[in-house]
Order: sequence, then C-alpha cells, then structure tokens
Amino acid sequence: MTRRRLLCAGLLFVTALLATFAGPFAVRAASADLPERLTDQAFWAIPETFSEPGGTFHSDNFISNEGRFQLVIPELVTRVKPGGLYIGVGPEQNFTYLAAVRPKMAFIIDIRRGNLQEHLLYKALMELSADRAEFLSRLFSRVYYYLLRKLVLPGYPAGGFDLAMMDKAMLAPLRDSAKSAFLPLLAYWLGYQPSVIRYSRRPRLHGKSRWTLRKKFRAFVDVMLGFSVTPIRAISAVGVIVSLVSFLYGAAVVVAALVGDIPVPGFSTLVALVTFLLGLIILMLGVIGEYLWRIFDESNGRPEAVVDEVY
Repeated sequence: MTRRRLLCAGLLFVTALLATFAGPFAVRAASADLPERLTDQAFWAIPETFSEPGGTFHSDNFISNEGRFQLVIPELVTRVKPGGLYIGVGPEQNFTYLAAVRPKMAFIIDIRRGNLQEHLLYKALMELSADRAEFLSRLFSRVYYYLLRKLVLPGYPAGGFDLAMMDKAMLAPLRDSAKSAFLPLLAYWLGYQPSVIRYSRRPRLHGKSRWTLRKKFRAFVDVMLGFSVTPIRAISAVGVIVSLVSFLYGAAVVVAALVGDIPVPGFSTLVALVTFLLGLIILMLGVIGEYLWRIFDESNGRPEAVVDEVY
C-alpha cells in the first residue's frame, strides 16, 4: 500500500515538474515531447521542492530487499518501448530496470533520504563515465585507495598518480623486483617521498584507454598480496576465531550429551569431531599462510633498504 501511494505521488510530482519547467513542452504521452535533459536549476529544484523536511527512518535500505525483482524484466522489455518516461521507487534496483527499458527520462522517489544520496551518487558517476568499465572503476576506486592506504602504505597519494619521473636510484630496485610487483607503489614502499604535482585531467577526445578493468583488478591483487601481510594475518585471525568457536560448540554438544539433552544417538560424537577438525584445519591453514608469506618475502627480490645518495 505504501509503495502504491508513493507511485501515485510520483506521478503527481512528474506532472507538476513538467508543468513548471517544461516551457515549450507539455504533459503528453509522446516521448518526443520530453526534454533532452533538465537544467541544473530544474533538477535541483526537484529534491528541494518535492521532499519533506529531513528526518529519521527506522531502517536503511540501500540495496533491494526483493529477491525476485528481475523476473519482470523480460515482460517489461516486450511491453515498454525505449525513449519513454520511467517512474520508480526504492533503492538501486531501479538502475537495473533503467538499463532494460532505456527511458529518455527517469523519476525515482523513496521515503528514505539516504536513498536520495545514493541515487545522486550513481547519477554523478554515470554522467562522468563513458562506458560500463569506467563506471565500475569510478565506483570502486575510492575503496581501492582506502584499502591501499589503510592496509599497505598510509603515505600513498589518496587518488594515486598517472605519470612518474624517476632517476637512476630506482633502476636497481626495478630490475631486481619480482615481475608481479606494482611499480607505481614501489617507490613509496622503498621509503622515497616523491614530489606530487596535481592537475585536472581533461576528458579523452580520441581513442580508448588500455587500462582496462581486468588490468585494474590484477593490479589490486598484486598490491594486496605482494606488498602487505594483512590478508594472510586476516586469514589466521579468522582461523583462530572459527577454531575457538568450533571447540566451544563441540564442548557444549558433548556436555549436552552427557546430561541427556540430545536425543539422537551419535549426533554429539559427529558434531564434536566435525567442529574440532574444522577449527584445526582453518587454524593450520593460517599457520601455513604465515610460512608462505615469509618464503615470498625472502624471494621476491625487493631490497629492504636503498642508498638514497652517496657523498
């Protein structure tokens, strides 16, 4: 009932929007009468004019809680023609519908103010991105640099860098490093403090970048596994926690069996063995991981220190 009311309110909002900002176009069924795009003033007037005053809601819902919302897409594609007007309610599942029906204009509403911020974030990323790969890169780039600065190297530039000029002091570390080393990170990892020149990147006018999403994901793996022991330590910590929980659960089952609270014969023995062995296996995997990291650290070829200058 709430969603039906929201959709009705959305229809009224769109009607008011078109009547207020349309100028030469009116509320018609033909998609050709829709504007090519809203002006910035018209767009920002929508949340400021239509939204209620900010407040709190008893729960957040930044992702869809409807597991079957994609089942209607095949029928939507057959019934809805591209280039029309889309009206939706809720979080990110609207973008799945938008990609399927390809409307000329979309109007999305929701009762949660946080979802407004989510929609604005996606809108900005879509406008800045030329294709799907660039959209994903922009969406996850902040997460990548946050993890890099948090887990690997705190002094690394927040947004990374594109080009670098290096003198001959970097030649030996570059030559001796492992082939999977991430070179943009190597100078900072060795202790150098390069000077950073910031600039505003202009949009590409010709060609297509070869720094593909696959290469970016490979670079992420090389950085996290090649320059930081944190993933191995995290596995070891998970192994310790799971093993302790498994041991405690197995002990609880054994105690329950001794006092006669488990009516199924053999259940306590089976659970105790499984939980004990599972915890032991995960714990030993963490120990093996620690040994493997030490072997890798000795064989990767990167020097522990470099000579900055000889007087």
